[in-house]
Amino acid sequence: MEKFEYEGIWWLPGISNSERQGTLNFDPVIGAWLKVQSRFPNEEFKIVLGTINGMPITLYRLRKHSQFTTIVKADVIFKGIYFEKEEDIIFNSISVNYSNLEEWTGINVFQIEELENEFKVTYKPPQRIKAQINDFTLYFDYDFKVPEVDINKIILKHTAFIKIEPNNPLNFNNYLKILNNLQNFLSFAMKKPVYPLLIKGKSEKLKHELPKTISLNLEKGTITKSEDKYTIYPDIYIYMQLPYVINIEDTNLNFRIPYFLFNLKDIRKNFEIYLRNWFSKSEILKRIHNLYFETLYSPYINIESAFLNLVYALEAYHRVRKGGKLSLGERIEDILEEVKGILEQTEKDILKRTENNEIEFIKDLVNTRNFLVHYLKEYEEKAKKGEELFKLTEKIKILLEIIFLKELGMEDKDIISLINRFYGTRH
Repeated sequence: MEKFEYEGIWWLPGISNSERQGTLNFDPVIGAWLKVQSRFPNEEFKIVLGTINGMPITLYRLRKHSQFTTIVKADVIFKGIYFEKEEDIIFNSISVNYSNLEEWTGINVFQIEELENEFKVTYKPPQRIKAQINDFTLYFDYDFKVPEVDINKIILKHTAFIKIEPNNPLNFNNYLKILNNLQNFLSFAMKKPVYPLLIKGKSEKLKHELPKTISLNLEKGTITKSEDKYTIYPDIYIYMQLPYVINIEDTNLNFRIPYFLFNLKDIRKNFEIYLRNWFSKSEILKRIHNLYFETLYSPYINIESAFLNLVYALEAYHRVRKGGKLSLGERIEDILEEVKGILEQTEKDILKRTENNEIEFIKDLVNTRNFLVHYLKEYEEKAKKGEELFKLTEKIKILLEIIFLKELGMEDKDIISLINRFYGTRH
């Protein structure tokens, strides 16, 4: 998503004499804000409409605004359509291009062939992949453009999209939950924050039907008749603020295998199963996911906060799955027992025991957590700090990632392979 600034005419739907001149600004890091020349006549409004050189604009999910200000902040911009009521904001489908999505698919779409006196470049779009998930389907869609042709340069651009197509059209707010779960899945897969770079939707409000024509050349002229119709849905472009982003350039960094935990090729055989499990369990694991992804998305989180987030996530996971009145140490020991077969073939030091037959990892985790939460002198010397705290936090992260992979329905041997590949290249 790129910054922009547009001058236009703005008004409140259904309110007469509400037209105002104003400037709309959008920055993916800050969000959208509209500055009008004078205040709107009504303080209670949820939507602002506008036109920019004839282009319809809808501002939605307005943030709290004062009756004394001429600035209106919005979470969402719809470009190319007017939505006058919140209940009218319904889409047939929404497609998203995420950062590093093309790299994550791991599919080479260009082939270069060197001939005798020429080079031949071939573009072959990937096979369409889909996953049916409850009441919607996810598709991988692709776009190919030639944005630049010069005397000494030509640019070929391949863009991957994930298209969300529900069984029945959905309100935009329902799409937001799907988009959030999808973004988290890709961020987990890539082990780095992933953000939407381009969002576009299709709405029945913009449906156009054009006649198909057949032309017959006869001696006395040309007869054109209509057979069936073309149905066209123009793209509606959607702009939203990107949470946690400090620098927009951070969303465009390219990473390739082995810097992903897994890519599309790794899970293609069971892609639909894994996606179904991720979405079906997203509500019950919501708290655990939130704690993990807060650590992943926050670029400047301190190591103590990251450690506590991940410990709380482990504890919450055990409560959700097992319940019971157990101590933190007992919960962690039970989790370790469940994934023991995987850990023995990956990070063996997590199961390392002390002279008293205690699992060192549990002892360090509990002592450090107790010190950071209660700040009692008795735990201070036992608590991990600095580089040791970082290493302990990394182990907790690995443990959570193994749990998430198991929750996807992945077999132990595949989990072992992915964990060893990713962490084996980094340590």
